[in-house]
Amino acid sequence: MGKIFKMILLPLLLVSILSLTIALGCNGDKADPSEEFSQLELEQILTDSINIVNTADSYQMNINMEIFMDMSGGSEEGTVDMDMAIEGAYDQKNMEMYMALEIYMAMDTGLEKGTEEMTMDMYLVDDYLYMKMSIPEMGEEWMKMPATEENLATWDMNMVDQQLVVLESPGEVTFRRYENFDGGECYVIELVPDLATLMEWIGEQGLADLGIGWEDVGVIRDIFDELTYTCWIDKETKYMKKMTAYMLMKMSGDVFEDLTGESGSLTMDMNISMEMYDFNKSVNINLPDEALDAMEFGDFGF
Repeated sequence: MGKIFKMILLPLLLVSILSLTIALGCNGDKADPSEEFSQLELEQILTDSINIVNTADSYQMNINMEIFMDMSGGSEEGTVDMDMAIEGAYDQKNMEMYMALEIYMAMDTGLEKGTEEMTMDMYLVDDYLYMKMSIPEMGEEWMKMPATEENLATWDMNMVDQQLVVLESPGEVTFRRYENFDGGECYVIELVPDLATLMEWIGEQGLADLGIGWEDVGVIRDIFDELTYTCWIDKETKYMKKMTAYMLMKMSGDVFEDLTGESGSLTMDMNISMEMYDFNKSVNINLPDEALDAMEFGDFGF
């Protein structure tokens, strides 16, 4: 399961929710809006939208991810199918956050068959980060740690930020159409991220600490067969109301062996859908009473 976890963790770092509906927003509907916007104008729309998200007092979001992996060769040959649902609220003005994750995984590999379901709740309140996690032989337990800059960087679960990092370095940007969504007319913009800048960002994320032993993370660019984002940005408010992403990764040869220690190949499809709403509306982030007795993270030996 350790190797499978590493292979799932990598795309979560690259994109999550992120994770972004399952369709890409194109669907053959390329009603020629060509030349209606220049590249600079489209990039400015994206920049304005990202700035609004970063400076909003608050917002809420829902993210859904679907990941399918097919591995050939090695001890874990077989398939892994994972669904992840995330809902959350960010109060950036008061530095508070709530996020709930539900993960369902179906495995049919050489080492493991069956299904697993996992949940995790996270709260950032009163300068503490609280997490309800499942600890082996202990069941569900609440843990907490001071919300220091170092701890927040280590446990960065802001899936929205992870997506926006990619959007800040668009390589190819295309205006697809106008479309009504969530009560407003939106620009629908498709982009293919600039992989060189993306690789630089990945290299700053401390992959070695995660047990991914690539000395040169630039090799990752060779495994991308497709990586496409589509954004729905409100024409009036510039709110990023929806974002989808599709990623197809193919690993074989030395790359697969470096990651798993075995020979073989891997194909991974990933769809992410994220919706954002209630910008600058008050949110109530209330820590459950049961979390008040949470143990300090260090008491668990981490």
